[in-house]
Amino acid sequence: MADEFVFQASGEACDICLGLDGATVPDGFTAHDNCLCQTIPKSQDKQCKSAAENIDFQNTADGHIIASFEVTILCPDGSTAGASGEVEVDPNTQNPISEMWDAIHDLSDDLCDSCEEETEPEPFNCC
Repeated sequence: MADEFVFQASGEACDICLGLDGATVPDGFTAHDNCLCQTIPKSQDKQCKSAAENIDFQNTADGHIIASFEVTILCPDGSTAGASGEVEVDPNTQNPISEMWDAIHDLSDDLCDSCEEETEPEPFNCC
């Protein structure tokens, strides 16, 4: 089965395009002449967006490094979730930055799994 597509309004979209933002549309759909908006595969629209902040590093008495961080995700349905995490690394055998980013990505994936799945596709209503 072919991928479904979602209308994605551009940064300075008109009222027509804003009303269609997120609607399921045919591939290549444009709302009007000279429309700068786009259609994207629905599978790309279903991805969570994540951000990491408040990253901090602390040294422990045994020479390890503790990297702590906060992750916030935006679910495809517009809801958000967040959590804090940390990872302890031995800098003699591991790369602290790489290990921290792996832990951030793992926490982001776990949070994204908690997003509610869309139960029913929105109908296409033009204009």
